[in-house]
Amino acid sequence: NPWHHCPSPQFVVTLDGSWYIRTSDGEVTTFSKGDVLYQDNSAAHPLAARGPSGGAPRGAQHWSGAQGGPCNQLVLGVAPKVFPAAGPGAW
Repeated sequence: NPWHHCPSPQFVVTLDGSWYIRTSDGEVTTFSKGDVLYQDNSAAHPLAARGPSGGAPRGAQHWSGAQGGPCNQLVLGVAPKVFPAAGPGAW
């Protein structure tokens, strides 16, 4: 998966297997069965700018993929009332 934004703010629930996400600051996080991630790094996010080289971005993009085999996920798109959400419960 090349650098990309999520299509809209969303929750990603890992149903089976595992996957990773690498953020533009180089941090890598692995998710396993039962883990839930909230992502709001869509192209509409204020930080959604690519780096000057067109490679790893400065802002809100990520790189992700399955780890160690297939991974099944449930992806639930959401639309907060305020974008980006001002705080917990801003739906």
